Amino acid sequence: MNVSSRSRRALTGMALSIALLLAGCGDTSPNGAATPIAPSDHDTRIFAADNGDVDIPVAPRRIVTIGNTTPLAAELGITPIGYTMSKGVDTRWYTTNELERLKSATEVGSGSGIDYEKVAGLEPDLIVVLAPTASLKTDFGDERLDRIAPTVKIAFKTDWKETSRRVADALGAKGAFDAQKAAYEKKAASVRSTHAGPIGRATFVSISRWTSSEPGTFSIEKASFGCNNFATDAGLRLPPPRGVEMTAGTLTVGMERLTDLQQYGAILYPLDPDGRPKAEMSPLFESNSWRSLPLVTSRNTIGTKCRGTNSYASGVVYLESLDAGLAALPHSR
Repeated sequence: MNVSSRSRRALTGMALSIALLLAGCGDTSPNGAATPIAPSDHDTRIFAADNGDVDIPVAPRRIVTIGNTTPLAAELGITPIGYTMSKGVDTRWYTTNELERLKSATEVGSGSGIDYEKVAGLEPDLIVVLAPTASLKTDFGDERLDRIAPTVKIAFKTDWKETSRRVADALGAKGAFDAQKAAYEKKAASVRSTHAGPIGRATFVSISRWTSSEPGTFSIEKASFGCNNFATDAGLRLPPPRGVEMTAGTLTVGMERLTDLQQYGAILYPLDPDGRPKAEMSPLFESNSWRSLPLVTSRNTIGTKCRGTNSYASGVVYLESLDAGLAALPHSR
């Protein structure tokens, strides 16, 4: 029998009322106050997901994480019973503790490919999917996961902070999320204050290359693209090149355009998990055009660590590398 969202809300409200009455008759502490009762495996709440209102456990115990939910869950200290990993993820970015959590779980697919029988065999009490809006419709638009367990589907939004908050909320990890948010905000404020001089004087440009990049090209990244969100929270200004309107997240140009970067005060580029320039940057960094660029010869370049996850925990990793890079600039004060 299908139960409407309104009916589920009514039943949930009735259950909570009964729980409160029972709490008044339960155990009491020495000072006479009622002892808080931990949520049971059967307590539920309504979660406003992008696939509608979903009745989910208050304290989920058996979670399957799908798509980009997996790295967020690992950062938040969640040990899933099953997971999928996005294709091309470099697991070297994961901490030892995060990898240990995944080792104890069952991989149920890769990318958007899911072994539904394997998921069902795990008997989850919650499934959380984080994916681009289009993927939610094309790859996860049917109800196969919903028939296995309550399934929360969340689409990427421009506001990464709200998206990560919603994922943490669904996973029941509000405490860990709040702690990571506080650590991130403290680090961002520290970077802004410590490096107020160069941040105030200069504009910055973020560049990158990927395995899919055409030979002889590199990309200039928009201020709101990927980990640049962390840089702007620290006060950095990353305007587009003069006379260019960037409508997409990146602008791909030929290496002959490297001289355009001289309009900036410093260049940001990506590091790998070991702190070395990302391998895909080699064709650019080995070119004579790069090596002779005045910003490069004057050491006005900063390597940053971007885990590829839009989260407060990943933001702290990025800001720590940015902090070190700003401190190493020739005119860091």
